[in-house]
Amino acid sequence: KRLAFEPGFLTTPLHKIISNLSDVKSGDIPVVLLTTGGFSPIHHGHIAMMEMARQELENKGYKVIGGYFSPSHDDYVSTKYKGEAELSSSHRIYLSRMAVDDSDWLMVDPWEAGFVHTDINFTDVISRLKDYLNYYIKRDSPIEVFYVFGSDNAKFSRTFKYQGGSVCVARDNNEYSDVQNENGIKDNPRIVF
Repeated sequence: KRLAFEPGFLTTPLHKIISNLSDVKSGDIPVVLLTTGGFSPIHHGHIAMMEMARQELENKGYKVIGGYFSPSHDDYVSTKYKGEAELSSSHRIYLSRMAVDDSDWLMVDPWEAGFVHTDINFTDVISRLKDYLNYYIKRDSPIEVFYVFGSDNAKFSRTFKYQGGSVCVARDNNEYSDVQNENGIKDNPRIVF
């Protein structure tokens, strides 16, 4: 069963997106970025990844109006740390909020870590966020959600061959592998490397 959006269950902040909508001009394609992960703890590299993704999309003509860090559920994070999350979800959410407090576009979505009873796939987080945004922010054209991830997960790009959008950001000297040259990916304007 897909974890679907539930109207009336307000968990995700919208204030920065609403504020940035005033900058959207006719013909702009409004986009919100999303990244998921342990963020145990969040660090400058995570924020730099989102900033690079924003810049690249805006260079391609999109208008980025917001971005979310979605800390993963403790069940997922515990698999990285021998069975127990080093930092609880509430602590990771708190640290993430502190890290983006001064940003005029980055926020933290606590839904995945705080309101879901188990770890879930990133595609469910994307679908739920897109439904949430477009339910609470009424527009003639929908807000798009682009998923952002590091090049160590370049294979995630395959998920977006037919729908949605993504930005794969190089990590250190990490290559994107051959994924970026695959059919359905190499010429896809909604899959950005």
